[in-house]
Amino acid sequence: MGRLGDMKRSVYVPYLRVDVDETKQIQFLKEPIDFTYMVEHASPSDWRKSAQCTGDMCYACEQQLREWSQRLRVYIPILHEGRQKILSQGAGTNSVLNDLRQRLVSHGSITNTVFEISRKGAGKRASYSLLALDSTEPAVYNSKVDMGDLTKMVPYEKQKNYYI
Repeated sequence: MGRLGDMKRSVYVPYLRVDVDETKQIQFLKEPIDFTYMVEHASPSDWRKSAQCTGDMCYACEQQLREWSQRLRVYIPILHEGRQKILSQGAGTNSVLNDLRQRLVSHGSITNTVFEISRKGAGKRASYSLLALDSTEPAVYNSKVDMGDLTKMVPYEKQKNYYI
């Protein structure tokens, strides 16, 4: 769970938390083509200080250090225990995206299946996996969480103070 938004306004976002060696049942509310994909930076000293890359005028890009490199994050609306939440995943090999892609290719949809999501390891060694349990009626996304409020867009002139 967390709070994100622009510098002046904070928005409550109910994130799904999966602890080490934990498994939870979820259902995806959108197909991958409708996920929110975002290029972000995180402060090397505090990963919680992350914000959307602002392109040509971006403090983090100007640092030209590997620690400040861009990362692609995916924000996915899901249903967990009857509540809408957001699953936030990096787009690397340890995310659930490969399992989702395989399910999408073989079945044509992911919204009509209940999955178990599991996490192994912690920090940069954390990996996630999905296991399809059964088919069900597609869940309906009623937009309780505004996907546009998921990341911070920090104005260029405030970026240095934000990240440091």
